[in-house]
Amino acid sequence: MASYLAIALAFWMQAESSLPSVLSLLKQGHAQYQSGHYAEAERSLVTALGQIGETDDQVRAKVLADLGDVYSEQEEFLKAEGVYTQALSLSKRLSDTNESALMLHNLAMCRSREGKNDDALALLEKAARLAKSASASDPALEARLFNGFGMVYYRENRNSKAEKSFNQALDVVRASGISFNTASVLNNLGTVYLHQHKFKQAEDVSNQALQMKEAESGPFDPGLLSELDTLGAIYAATGRHALAREQYERALKILEPRRSDFGPAIARVLHLLSSTYANLGLHMNSDEALAEAAKIAGGNLSKDPDMAQILEAYSKLLKSRGRTQEAAGLLAQVKQARAVADLVVRARSEF
Repeated sequence: MASYLAIALAFWMQAESSLPSVLSLLKQGHAQYQSGHYAEAERSLVTALGQIGETDDQVRAKVLADLGDVYSEQEEFLKAEGVYTQALSLSKRLSDTNESALMLHNLAMCRSREGKNDDALALLEKAARLAKSASASDPALEARLFNGFGMVYYRENRNSKAEKSFNQALDVVRASGISFNTASVLNNLGTVYLHQHKFKQAEDVSNQALQMKEAESGPFDPGLLSELDTLGAIYAATGRHALAREQYERALKILEPRRSDFGPAIARVLHLLSSTYANLGLHMNSDEALAEAAKIAGGNLSKDPDMAQILEAYSKLLKSRGRTQEAAGLLAQVKQARAVADLVVRARSEF
């Protein structure tokens, strides 16, 4: 959940005299986004878009960028790509090089979440070239691009390159003194250390990231999910399943009251809990958690490849229980969803 809502309040204050209702909706959308109420934030920003004049390209570009951030947090990546692409087009028209680079970065993150890492790297490389050509450097953009490269390298299992990129992002933040979501970069570095079996380093940086976020947002913020997931994975990998259970159950407790905004995230946590319960010998709890995860995943198949994997895991469980017809039905559902996703990907235009 390492996304940043691109609202520049100083800019909106300048626009207040001509666009008071738009400014009000944007402030409202920002507050809703920050509190994890993404459906409400979406409504506010869509309403704001409807009130912007056709010639107000700068305002429209920023609202579209903010809306893309909301869709990304909802894991509606196709919708996010659509509005980021519109924002990119407007930023190019306005000759806003840094904002164009940022939109390319955001598009890359969507593609990577969909498993299209080659596309993501191409977009990030284009963004990096643009950022270098800008008349004024932007350390926050530079750090975000390094972090983005690291995330894609990690998803490609290129862990050494991922580690280097995350450390480069941290170096930029330290050297420039900018305000940045450093905790998320540290947590990303923790996931790399985990895959490199550097468990002590992974645990140290992930705990540091969690403490930073808790200090900023409190102990019940949805933004803690990534850190709790990483710590849970570290504890599971080192055989400390009771501690892993604590992290996942805490994450679930944070997310459950906001099920409408965090369906896929809840499904993933339940899936992890299912495995953890099984490792603790709690097989009834394990089956119940996986069944609930599959129920949620079935309604979110278009959002993330993880949802299909959860349904496949539940199908395997059903088959082992002799419920072969139900198991086959779930696999058919997954196959259809993947076929639709492939058609959508082939239909996309290039940037």
